[in-house]
Amino acid sequence: MGTFWVEELVISPRVRTKIRESHGVSSHEVEKAVVRVQGLQAWEDEHPDHGFRWLVRVTVRSASYLVVLHPLDEPDVYALATAFPVQRGAR
Repeated sequence: MGTFWVEELVISPRVRTKIRESHGVSSHEVEKAVVRVQGLQAWEDEHPDHGFRWLVRVTVRSASYLVVLHPLDEPDVYALATAFPVQRGAR
């Protein structure tokens, strides 16, 4: 786990819809929680199907969310894969 910086977040229309309808969080809320925010805590993860990604834990409306980001070609620019609520105490 280390400090993490997101300068820009790319969100596809499909992911915008998925996180809003399936996970109850808007893309605007996720952007506000991760873009240009000091002190983000993130973990590297290697998924067998989805490859390398970053897992970032954030708070949205007093709830804990796990944000999954794929690095893009530009430094500090990421694509949002998903964002979903997590139980307290979970990684």
